[in-house]
Parts: sequence; structure tokens; C-alpha cells
Amino acid sequence: LNSLENPGFSDVAAGDWYYPFVCAAANAGLITGYDGSFRPDDLITREEMAVIIAKAYALCGGEAGESGAIDRFSDKDQIASWAQASVDMVTGAGLISGMTPSTFGGQNFTTRAQAAAVIRRMLRAVNK
Repeated sequence: LNSLENPGFSDVAAGDWYYPFVCAAANAGLITGYDGSFRPDDLITREEMAVIIAKAYALCGGEAGESGAIDRFSDKDQIASWAQASVDMVTGAGLISGMTPSTFGGQNFTTRAQAAAVIRRMLRAVNK
């Protein structure tokens, strides 16, 4: 994750404080951006976080959990199609919980506390 090769985002410049982190994450395949931009000042949704965590978990050799875990969420049809497999993976692996036992809240914004908890669970899972 040390590559500083510019991933081509139009809104990420070499002088930005987050430039090396965005480059490393993009070059590792963790983030792809949208229409050539990274959108560094946007909030992140729970489904977007699930996609990033699923990619990081796989990159670190994490083991797949229970398949079909997404089916317990009554709002699974509101999770974007591009995020459903990742939501299924991270919830099945126990990395991300629902907002309630029966809802995921994929369009909700995630908090820093939620992100920290998810990252800690992922690191514990891959460093058993």
C-alpha cells in the first residue's frame, strides 16, 4: 500500500494532505472513485464503507463468512446493486452490523465511531 502513483482522480492533487493515502488505497484496489473523481469532502455511506472494508478484508486474506447474511435485512432492496455482494460479505463475516437487527441502512452516512469499530473488527479477524 505504499504506491504514490497518481490514480487519476481529478479532485486529488499532489499537494493535498490526503494524497498519499488516496493513492495507496486506489492503487491497492480499495477505492475506485466515481466518474474520474474521488470526492474527498463527501460523506461516506454505510454501503460505500462496506465495499471498501470488503476489499480490504479480502486483500488481507480474510475468510468469507456466512453467505446470504444480507437476507436478514428488510431494506436489502434499498442497498445499491454494486454494494450488495460486499454488504453480504462483511455482515456474514461479522465485520459490520445492521443499524437494527433487521435493517442495514445502506444509504445512511456512517460515523467515525462506526468506521473505527468496523476497522478494529476487520483487523482482529485477519490477525487471529
